[in-house]
Amino acid sequence: MPVADVKTLALGRSQEPLGVEDILALTSKGRGLYDDLLRRVQDPRDDPDLPGLGPNHHFNIRPLDTSLDAETIAAFNDAGHPVTNYILVAVRNLPSPLTAHIAKLHDPYQNFAHTGGKALLCMDNDASRDALFGQKGVGRLYMSDALAETFAREHGADWRDLEAIWRMNVQNQQTRGLVAALFGDRTDPQDFPAGDDSFFALLGSPNGKAVCRMLATYPDMFGRKSISKVRVFPIGSRRVQLNICWFLEKAPSPPTPTPSPAPATPDHPLSRKERRQHHRRLASQQLATSPSTPTRSSRRSHGRNISAASAP
Repeated sequence: MPVADVKTLALGRSQEPLGVEDILALTSKGRGLYDDLLRRVQDPRDDPDLPGLGPNHHFNIRPLDTSLDAETIAAFNDAGHPVTNYILVAVRNLPSPLTAHIAKLHDPYQNFAHTGGKALLCMDNDASRDALFGQKGVGRLYMSDALAETFAREHGADWRDLEAIWRMNVQNQQTRGLVAALFGDRTDPQDFPAGDDSFFALLGSPNGKAVCRMLATYPDMFGRKSISKVRVFPIGSRRVQLNICWFLEKAPSPPTPTPSPAPATPDHPLSRKERRQHHRRLASQQLATSPSTPTRSSRRSHGRNISAASAP
């Protein structure tokens, strides 16, 4: 085994596991992200426009071999994901007065996009390598937007056949600490279905939330997909990288509301009191199932609120 691989393996095994409080915080964050995703993919509104890279970044796109090792190729084959026909899409800083103080500009985002739109391999992504990261007055490039732009540059705004997003060779210390806590000494890959606490914790980690936010921000572009499960490949005796695969599926359609049954029509002549009660029930049911009409006083109150909000 090469020296570099031995060092990577040693680092992965010695990763300090996250504590219980940190795991619970990630679980709560992941559950909120997942709920937002489901609400958004069932929302009929159109996607927002892609933000573009602006004047400070550009793409470098070229065919390049993914150089996957034999263990990873076997994992791809087992998942039914393609191992060939990818292109490298790298986001780079453009030289400008804002980056003049940087001796050498590095690519903050480097990903392989499948030419058939089936998978995305997130190979090397680190926002802190962006020369503009943390600078005031400069629009931040979020990874979720960078990933969406990556797709759009290769296939236009249609990646409805996307099946999986892989986070390759994960280096983030929080994610690695979470995996160390979840797996302990186990090294076999494991699936965590949506709804499982471990699924939510991984979704709330830095290597899950960008995927979830991208799907929630651009649901039409990705065929209104949600995440069905996550598969984790921990570092082991034959595996020198921590890899995480997010499996996508078509989100369920929102439930169709069931109309309330109409009040039963009495089978005998009604007294005057019974007629009044019957009409009131009908009116109440119609009011509950029809859009509310603002009263004169509510319209005046709404107008005052708008005037106050727009006053200098």
